[in-house]
Amino acid sequence: MQGSGMQGSGMIGRRRVPGAAALDRARLLLIDTAARDPSGPLAAGLAHFDSWESLAAIAETPWLSPARRPSAVALRRARHRLRLLGSAPSTFAAAAAAGSVEPVHLRGICAPLPGDHAGDDLWRRGIVEDAAGRWVVDEGRDFALTDGDGATALVRVAGGRLVNAARLRRGDQVSVFGFADEAPDLAGLARSPHGRGGQTLALRSGSELPLLVSLLRRYDRVDDGSRQ
Repeated sequence: MQGSGMQGSGMIGRRRVPGAAALDRARLLLIDTAARDPSGPLAAGLAHFDSWESLAAIAETPWLSPARRPSAVALRRARHRLRLLGSAPSTFAAAAAAGSVEPVHLRGICAPLPGDHAGDDLWRRGIVEDAAGRWVVDEGRDFALTDGDGATALVRVAGGRLVNAARLRRGDQVSVFGFADEAPDLAGLARSPHGRGGQTLALRSGSELPLLVSLLRRYDRVDDGSRQ
């Protein structure tokens, strides 16, 4: 990814590639999780991580349990968060009313913000190597998420993880897991009669839990069924 020069992008995050031990701990937790709930929301949550590469996006975050010897409480919290990943998406109105105590799940179509002419690529993830080791580097910019009813939210990508793809583009269908908040509506997403300057629903990372974006359907693959 060195020299990718994604037009108009900024650094979303840079993190060390998880080691084998961290991935093994995550794998054991997910095997235990799948055995406890083979057909319910826990199992559905696991469907977002269809490869070990995608699992690496959350292996050392509190979405799982990063501790070498997690407590029973930490394991219960990890299972609770995996259930969220398998939950049905919330409506945008419900997410706005819920506040930012717990992450929410929204689903929709991605698009650049109004006035953003930097191109169709919204997010790229790649691996770089230097003298200090191997790193996962995410580049991208904030984007709009629109549901089937036309409601739109701002997705603030800082600190986020694209979990199952190397690229996100205009028109892709995604699930987004993050904390619902309000942000200044500088792009006019809320379609207020007063124009820009009000507030709009925004999804963001939390202090511990990063925003997660899971690709469901490519914009150019109309025959490709969504992953639930």
